[in-house]
Amino acid sequence: CIADFDGTLTRGSFKGEKAHSSFAVVARSALLPEDVEKKEKELRAKYYPIERSSDKTEEEKFKAMTEWWKGIFEILEEGGFQKQMIPEMVKNGTSVLREGGLYFLQRLDKEKIPLLVFSAGIGDIVQEVFVQQAADSTSKLLDNITIISNYIKWDNEGNMEGIKGDILHSSNKGEFPAPLNYKDTTVKGRNNILLLGDNFGDVEMLNCVENAETSLNIGFLNDNVNELRKNFEQLYDIVVVDPESMTLVSVLLMNLLDKK
Repeated sequence: CIADFDGTLTRGSFKGEKAHSSFAVVARSALLPEDVEKKEKELRAKYYPIERSSDKTEEEKFKAMTEWWKGIFEILEEGGFQKQMIPEMVKNGTSVLREGGLYFLQRLDKEKIPLLVFSAGIGDIVQEVFVQQAADSTSKLLDNITIISNYIKWDNEGNMEGIKGDILHSSNKGEFPAPLNYKDTTVKGRNNILLLGDNFGDVEMLNCVENAETSLNIGFLNDNVNELRKNFEQLYDIVVVDPESMTLVSVLLMNLLDKK
């Protein structure tokens, strides 16, 4: 199984409002200065319409997303983001697994089905969400989960000083191959892929896994449903328009596994 994180494994909305992405968990936290949230929202207002546009070319989106991601990382670093803040930020944020999401994750783990999470967000936050909401009995990440994301580079005092490696954003997911240990130890002999995403670029995650012969692509359309539905239906085999539930996917997985 290959999945996006924000808006896919987590809810698109929470209690009637747009749920936090992993970036928003940090930028909108009370632990950082108020101007961090203001600047983050300004960037989002500028670039989010481009990300969701069905009219922009891939080149235009790539350029815009690169600018957006660089901008938000600069804002967080300048705002004093520290490693020690992460648990409280996640606890107080609204990055919440979808209804049915915990069952989905636990069933994958029970069946020893690998889950490769390609998140263009902040890997440190993604991992903490899993630990707080879907950990095993020892509060560790479930063994079947591998996360490919943007991880923060910390100095000796735990202050942010950039990120590790190249930026992974919503328009370049097809350029980040799965790690060798993932290929060698967990997906050997597996050619059928369940792909979950909530964006146009998420279908490109298939390019990162070798020997994928058959895939079932499920897209979560969390907003702009009337405008984007036809485009999503061209990319995904199944389109889910419920921004909070994962029940359909969990039931589908249960039926597939119970028929083995």
